[in-house]
Amino acid sequence: MSIVKSLKNIISSQEEHKIDAWLEDYNANSEVLNEMITEEADLSFLKDYDTFDTSSAWNKIDAQIQEDTKPKAKQFSLILKVAAVGAVLLFSLFAIQPMLSGDSASGLEMMAYENKGELNLPDGSLLLVDKGSSVEYNKDAFNNNRMLAFEGRAYFDIAKSTEGKNFIIESEDLTVEILGTEFEINTLVDNPSVIVTEGKVKVTTATESMILVANESVHIENGKIIKDTHSSPNIKSWFTGEIAFESVTMDKVIEDLQSHFNKPILTENVDLSCTWRAKFTNDSLEEILNELSETRGAAYSITDTEITISNISCN
Repeated sequence: MSIVKSLKNIISSQEEHKIDAWLEDYNANSEVLNEMITEEADLSFLKDYDTFDTSSAWNKIDAQIQEDTKPKAKQFSLILKVAAVGAVLLFSLFAIQPMLSGDSASGLEMMAYENKGELNLPDGSLLLVDKGSSVEYNKDAFNNNRMLAFEGRAYFDIAKSTEGKNFIIESEDLTVEILGTEFEINTLVDNPSVIVTEGKVKVTTATESMILVANESVHIENGKIIKDTHSSPNIKSWFTGEIAFESVTMDKVIEDLQSHFNKPILTENVDLSCTWRAKFTNDSLEEILNELSETRGAAYSITDTEITISNISCN
């Protein structure tokens, strides 16, 4: 729930678990909470939110959660409901406050991508963004703090700051911090990943941090950072549509196809040491696998969630 993420910097982990449990007990609890966030209300009292008593607001919400072992979501009193709406909006302001300057969030840009697209940031950085991704940043304050919130997949070409300001990207599972470099972030997969093609980045989760340099990558598995090497020239193929294999071993072919189509590929009876030479431009998955079948005798199957390739030998 986004509310829990918003509250993380204000409440304790024990209190966070209480909210999670309360929301999971009854679907109606989540429904009424969403109604409270979206419905219109007189929130003029939030203008001077710096002096808002967050502790008192939380205590009211906590008391409601513990009121009954089986709370009825629709029994919210009008006063508590308004207080909860105010608290939710206030916590959201605090959550994005590092990206803001001054007292106004008027420069906040929030974009959801239904198709692939490019985003030019105020500091000269360029993002190649995949469909299904979202970006949030403050355009008015961006040159001063270089921070944005991101979920999805994008290739980042980060401009160097003349003032030495780090560029910080926040997502649900990780934080990436850089000065000037090129890399990819992908949170659309089960195990979010970062691949660095140039420069140096710092990847941080809730429990650890790790430095990556060019041709290194990490993925997050069960909350743990796992490092690997990655030197493929096809890192941006999902955006450009062009993917090429110049006598590349089959293990690298499989890895690049997984990234290109953002789907896991399983292999059965495949000699991963075999090489393949091929080039494609905006070809479908079926067209590429048909070529692999004709030139390397591969069999394959495709479902909504995964791809299976089998029976590849070097003969």
